[in-house]
Amino acid sequence: MGTMAWCSSSISPAPRSCAGPWSPRGRGSGADVAGGEAADSCDRATANSYHSPPPGNRGGVVGNLATVQRIYEAFGQGDIPAILALLADDVEWESWADNTAVKAGLPWMTPRRGRAEVVHFFEAAGQMEIVDLQILNMMEGGNQVAVEFVLEANLPAWGGGHYRDEEIHLWTFDDRGKVVRLRHCTDTAKQIASFKG
Repeated sequence: MGTMAWCSSSISPAPRSCAGPWSPRGRGSGADVAGGEAADSCDRATANSYHSPPPGNRGGVVGNLATVQRIYEAFGQGDIPAILALLADDVEWESWADNTAVKAGLPWMTPRRGRAEVVHFFEAAGQMEIVDLQILNMMEGGNQVAVEFVLEANLPAWGGGHYRDEEIHLWTFDDRGKVVRLRHCTDTAKQIASFKG
């Protein structure tokens, strides 16, 4: 049985409403990433509403847990190329056999495979107005890391809905420490209702 590690993070944004798409600059496209090249940085207005944990919260955190912390820090800074660099070439994003939100067509829950397709997740997420994003806890066991977080968002691009939910991201890693799968556990009924406005 693998060891388990817990990490409680104080990552929490200042509550404010932000909006704006991820906007790759220069050659920062999915094609560049799929080709193995480092994409240019991306910007997002919500980057200002997200704060990384203070250095004191990182002490002794190594391995997959540290990688997941870097992913959320990069997300908070709008640095999508940094996130993509931590993913396996054939990463499975929202890989579910049967998911109500996928069937309902929620753009941010669309199954994707490979880094070039994951870029489209960030484009969809970039159309949300993230009001609040708080990482509550992280737990590592074996080759997986679970992240408990609260997300509050407005959905102006999809009928003006609003939701607040406590959710889980489940990250799975390969032997090289690259993310091979992300699953997003959420109240799908709540998200579908907000998507419909």
